Amino acid sequence: MAEDVVSDSLAAAKRLVVLEVRDETGSPDWRNQLIALGIANLVATELYNTGHYAPIEEKPEILRELNDLQALSWLNKGADIVVNDIPRAEPPKLTEGETVKASAEASSSEASGQSSDTDKRNGQLKDTSQECTQGERPVSLFERFGCDAVARVVVKNFKQRRVRSIGFISGGSTTVGLNVEVSVEERDGGFYRGVGRGEGTTTAMAAMFEIRENRISFDETTVGQATQKAVREAVVNLCKVDK
Repeated sequence: MAEDVVSDSLAAAKRLVVLEVRDETGSPDWRNQLIALGIANLVATELYNTGHYAPIEEKPEILRELNDLQALSWLNKGADIVVNDIPRAEPPKLTEGETVKASAEASSSEASGQSSDTDKRNGQLKDTSQECTQGERPVSLFERFGCDAVARVVVKNFKQRRVRSIGFISGGSTTVGLNVEVSVEERDGGFYRGVGRGEGTTTAMAAMFEIRENRISFDETTVGQATQKAVREAVVNLCKVDK
């Protein structure tokens, strides 16, 4: 009986890919692309845990392409990737903890070779699968990746502060904090966004990520734990909107 409930839940869940992870911290400590891949996995896991979303079938070629897109966006080389044949409208700015649901604006492009303002931006990672000859239907990223929802992540407002204590035994603590914004755009036009804040304190001199064997463990560092908290809170806020 329990297995049937789980099966029905997965069948109702929308297939999701994490397309972009952007670094807006301004800190050189965040530049490693492995951080982006780790955050993408965190977000995918938290969204899966809501019961609303499920990962797509993990084909190696699709995963490689998604990892490339995540890494490029982390280096700010892939701005405003087009989801449908029309670039999505920019949603309103949110403050921490707020969520928004909006219908993604959609209208049909004339197959006349006209390019959108988004396509003309420098540094844009363009969806080449949408280029077609007259009479052909453009292919959306939803079709390209076989998904029902696309997630984007932004990491920003990172702060690190070291406080020294003076006494018989000198010491101190390091406090880190950051915001994570998670947005999900769905094939049917739904748009959801949530912002979360994560903080942590350690007595160690360094609080940043540690890379071992080309992997980052978010459980073992203060900044990693703060990132997990921020992602979890962002997804909780995103899901406060009725679906």
